[in-house]
Amino acid sequence: MDNKNAWTAQLLAKIGGFICMGASGFFLVLNMFTPVEITINDSYTSGTLWELASHPGPLTLWLGLLVGLFVLGMIGLMISKKVQTKATIAQGFIFIIIGFPTIVLAGAGILFIIAGVQTFLAKKVQELTV
Repeated sequence: MDNKNAWTAQLLAKIGGFICMGASGFFLVLNMFTPVEITINDSYTSGTLWELASHPGPLTLWLGLLVGLFVLGMIGLMISKKVQTKATIAQGFIFIIIGFPTIVLAGAGILFIIAGVQTFLAKKVQELTV
């Protein structure tokens, strides 16, 4: 039987994952050519990604944010593969948890949160049909 909630959760998670990964890559390439301004503990630093290499604190912060977004997108994509075959409550919680830090990225967080709710519904549908 076709589970529409699982299909919707899978689609939304894939879109959210690609938005996270695409935004991370876009910001990485963009900051190679345009300066980024970072203030850490009243210490102001401005420069391109290459110029920030001499300032390890701001560079680590910025690359940590970009890598974190990329990893969250990858987690969303990996979990979305399993939702269609066997939806679990843990997958729904992971989607919702991923949704909160990524909510600032063009709605990717909202897509992950909705995918989490749809995963919960897909789990209930699977329980009722078995």
